[in-house]
Amino acid sequence: MWGDRLRYWFELFAGMAIYKSNATGGHVNDGWINPNDIESRFRVERLLVQGRAYDGADNNQRNQLFEAILNNAGALCTARLLERRRQITPPSLDYRVTPFGRKIDKWGYGDKPGLRKRAAFFALEAWFRLRRYKLVAIGSAGWAAINAFKFYSAAWQWIHNDFFALISAVVIAALLWAFHRVFPQG
Repeated sequence: MWGDRLRYWFELFAGMAIYKSNATGGHVNDGWINPNDIESRFRVERLLVQGRAYDGADNNQRNQLFEAILNNAGALCTARLLERRRQITPPSLDYRVTPFGRKIDKWGYGDKPGLRKRAAFFALEAWFRLRRYKLVAIGSAGWAAINAFKFYSAAWQWIHNDFFALISAVVIAALLWAFHRVFPQG
């Protein structure tokens, strides 16, 4: 179903909490997730990439995984469910779930995400798939409006022109019937 792929990737990002040690020896949960952190989860949990268990030694599969991570994270950033870390030196590809993303994440999780969450990700996927056809959609909607106007104006003309003929025929038939009843032929 549309939206399931993005929902699974979002749940992967939202379900991870990254703890990094700071200078005092404690841990800081700043929430930033690096693609390497996600790769380590794929490696440890033996998750599937392109239908096969992930193997970090296979460069082709590793590249496919990183491409999928970056593409889906970019889509989720466009939808404002994730945010990218900016203005850091050296530059890094770190992502964090936004407060809006946390609200959507609370709507359900896993195999039973809830109707609202499924509908939200369905609408998101539909928007991503159909946005490149916006010119076509606007043109076809305009064409449909023109065709509807032409059809209903032609139907109105047909009804208007033939309506007088229909009423006339009914009146003449009623007069003939009445005349026949009053003056029988016999």
